[in-house]
Amino acid sequence: MGKHRWKGELAKPIRPKLNRPLKFCRITDAAGAAAANEGMLKLYEGAIEKEWLKQLHRLMDEYGIADKSDFRLLSLWLALDLNIPGFRVDVPYFNRDAMPFRSMPFRLGKARLVVQDNRRGRRREWTEKRHRDLRRDLEEEKKRHGLSKDHDALVQLVHRPEWSRPPDSTQEQWVKTLKNQLAVARRLSKQASR
Repeated sequence: MGKHRWKGELAKPIRPKLNRPLKFCRITDAAGAAAANEGMLKLYEGAIEKEWLKQLHRLMDEYGIADKSDFRLLSLWLALDLNIPGFRVDVPYFNRDAMPFRSMPFRLGKARLVVQDNRRGRRREWTEKRHRDLRRDLEEEKKRHGLSKDHDALVQLVHRPEWSRPPDSTQEQWVKTLKNQLAVARRLSKQASR
């Protein structure tokens, strides 16, 4: 399971508060008390469902889903974030002479996903531009989500298609790689400013 660090209302448990209706206060017999308890239980369940819906909308905000009725897309993002193997995409080889697809962006609803093949090989070289982009995008994520820690912003950053993890690494490994590359980027920036 992914190690997501939730903030704000998503980090708090639901505690619905109910005011007992006056009609439930004037009970004198056991049958009336049982009916009142049943009524209060229904009110309590309704209040919990209302709070769950609010939390789902906050979760959609967290994943950048504007349409608050698009629970299918929310489910997909959660499945991807949990790194469920059945949701990974491997690009097939059509024949020996055909080249496999590399990064191929496509849209699913309002989200943009990136499909990558699972070939292994030489690791990608990080250019100065890619380091600058990492620093810039990290600062954008910090401002967008009100984060102060680099790690929390990097966890959010990997949801962007341009910073999505390679198929042969876990989200945790990829966040660690980005953190290391961020240190390199900051060191290069200091050297350039001298």
